[in-house]
Amino acid sequence: MRHLSEEDSGKIAQLISIFRGIITWKDVIDLGEEITRERYSRQTLEKKDDIRTAYEVVTGKALFQETERHSKKKKSKELMAADQRISRLVGENERLEAVNAKLREQFVVWAENARKKGLTEADLNNELPKIDRRSNQERGI
Repeated sequence: MRHLSEEDSGKIAQLISIFRGIITWKDVIDLGEEITRERYSRQTLEKKDDIRTAYEVVTGKALFQETERHSKKKKSKELMAADQRISRLVGENERLEAVNAKLREQFVVWAENARKKGLTEADLNNELPKIDRRSNQERGI
């Protein structure tokens, strides 16, 4: 069995971040096998910082550990207000991460469809045609 490369590790972390539903380490191991065609242990995958971080972010474990540490102290009104604001921002961040995950998923679909049609990255990066705004205004467009 070969060592897990940084490139493969990054791909696995990206798949974790767009995973739909509740993810477990078994799911991460399965994703790793899809990418590398080799089955790595949880310990091997968890040693990679990007995979571990992606898993903790998706499952909320990093946030839970941080919140648990701070919740044991008595809080002033200012701290309680700050906690409420943080909670709102965390919720907004989670919403934006979900939107981002959907957009990444859509990109993967588009990329695969482009590959099936034989389009290269250069084809996809072609500049858009210039628009002659004066002639469009004259025609009422």
